[in-house]
Amino acid sequence: LCALEFRGEVSQPAEPVYGADWAELLDLSALKAVMDGEAVDGSFSLDVSGRPGAGRQGYTVYFNAAGGDRYEVCTGELDIAPRPVCITGLSVPDKIYDGGNGAVITGAPVLDGVIAGDGAVLIPGTAQFATALPAQNIAVSFSGFALSGAAAANYVLTQPEPVTADILPCPDFSDLSAVVQSSPEG
Repeated sequence: LCALEFRGEVSQPAEPVYGADWAELLDLSALKAVMDGEAVDGSFSLDVSGRPGAGRQGYTVYFNAAGGDRYEVCTGELDIAPRPVCITGLSVPDKIYDGGNGAVITGAPVLDGVIAGDGAVLIPGTAQFATALPAQNIAVSFSGFALSGAAAANYVLTQPEPVTADILPCPDFSDLSAVVQSSPEG
């Protein structure tokens, strides 16, 4: 009896990132089944299908002989990195000086990089001016945004890019006579 031999290697990407199917991550085309120096008819397959999650994922490669027999060829693991996601579509309007550096977030947040149909939901964050003092073009940074949902662990979220806005000085109330005269008790 001659033993069935398997030659070649399973090719895989150096740094796989969540989002690809197993068939895209592992290339089985270099594998060959040989007996007595002759190629054996059949095909190679994986025991997994679909899109694997982020983290360490295992797989098994099989050879499916033309006669119907199935042989385990090898097992392996891939460390799949979470897919990067960023938030776009946010802005911050100018505000009147109020002594604080809190900012109001406007716009509709868009998650750029989430795969359609994945259960990843954005948890809102906050925005702050770099200073609480009146000035123009003040940097406003965002923080505290997060992802939740069934697929959240497959992603790594980057906070939104900073924007700029103005803190306007308080209106001048040095002449209060107009306010006093229009008062109902005036």
